[in-house]
Amino acid sequence: MMNKRYFVLVAVLVCCIMSALAQDVTILHMKDGTTRRYPNGVANTTNMAFYEYNRHQVTASQTEISSNGHVFPLDVNQFWEIEGQYVVGNYWQDDIPDNFQAVRGVCFGKAPGLTVDNCLGKTYVQPYEYGSNLYYVVIGEPLPFDLTFNDASILIRDSTMNRIIVPLEMGVNYYYRLFAECQVQEGGQQKTAVFYGDEKNFRIPRLMAAYDYYLTPRGSREALAAFAAHFPADVTPPTWEDLDSLWNVWRATDQGKSIDISADISSATFDDGTGYRLNRIPDEFYTWLAHREIVIDPYDGIVALSKIHDPFSMEAYDSIETISPVIVYPDASWNVPGGKYVRFEQYFTTVNHYVVYRCNEMVPGVQYKLFINYAPETEGGPMLGTEVRTTLSPNGTEPIYIKNQEVSGTEVTSYEYDVRSLAMGMDYKIETRVGSADLRNNRKTRIMRIAEMKLVPVDN
Repeated sequence: MMNKRYFVLVAVLVCCIMSALAQDVTILHMKDGTTRRYPNGVANTTNMAFYEYNRHQVTASQTEISSNGHVFPLDVNQFWEIEGQYVVGNYWQDDIPDNFQAVRGVCFGKAPGLTVDNCLGKTYVQPYEYGSNLYYVVIGEPLPFDLTFNDASILIRDSTMNRIIVPLEMGVNYYYRLFAECQVQEGGQQKTAVFYGDEKNFRIPRLMAAYDYYLTPRGSREALAAFAAHFPADVTPPTWEDLDSLWNVWRATDQGKSIDISADISSATFDDGTGYRLNRIPDEFYTWLAHREIVIDPYDGIVALSKIHDPFSMEAYDSIETISPVIVYPDASWNVPGGKYVRFEQYFTTVNHYVVYRCNEMVPGVQYKLFINYAPETEGGPMLGTEVRTTLSPNGTEPIYIKNQEVSGTEVTSYEYDVRSLAMGMDYKIETRVGSADLRNNRKTRIMRIAEMKLVPVDN
């Protein structure tokens, strides 16, 4: 009786196993009519995952170029501009599954409808760092330095990897498109298929400054090069930024108004407006520059005042000026040059003070006499004189230290200096050099009274 129950139990178990093996099969019907069978059971399982994938889910910001109030968006992450050459870049995170065996790349061209077989150029890209899913591409001429994406921690040192090397021209529409060459099954066979992201485009605007044009007429590079022939060989000729304000002053003079320069001005239309340039700078302008007396205002010419650590602050780097400039208009009977002077009133009487002036109009190569005028005390206080030291710093030359000089408190004091600059402009510093004994015994004061100053050209 026991043997009969045993055989029935075995038969039931065998039937259950055969039934399970017969039912655990996954059948996948493909769109091309083929099927795939995946047997399952105690030892085998089938896992399936479905991907909805968009290749261009980039942190793509629209980078903008701004010029003369105009904004030009570029559908890229970054652009770099060096000496008129433009380079653009894009980066993205790519989550294509590993079993697709994807090879990633970017194709590029001047017409829409890009494919890997219909493009001006393409490149295959590697991840920014090994094992990461961050990729980038740079399009344009190679630049001789590292590139950095401003809004991502990407520093590019390799000038060949992930590059499409092509000169980018202004005013031309460019297109680019990400792609991935992946391994897929089709008709029961494995093959390579290309998947594309969204096609993007950008256009580097045609800007007037790149073509030596500007909103108002200014000297072109060629005109400035020709104008530089007026200057001695040992000096640095001025730029248009140095000359611009003086050009406007000269044009307002009778001589400047009388010279017709209309034939020397050209114009052209650009994305950021109508641009102009001056193709010839008249010789008369240089003659005017080289023979012009330059008046230096004792107040407007100030660029720095002496400072000490702020005694009322706990911060080590906080400072405070030691003097305050006050404009004084004395009676005409004092004969103060320019009819006014600046009285540098003291916040602190225990230190000597200084003021720094700058003259941006001093023409390089021209020999000048600099006249510095000091006013007497005209405001009813003690008519004490002072002692000063002057440091002249013509651009491109070593500073010139002037020995201590006496300044009267009762009449105008004038000193003159021979100066020549090797580049446009000059700085100079005037400082009091009054000792404590002279101050304590009321023999001198540390109050400076500086009147109008002049640079007068010396004809050789």
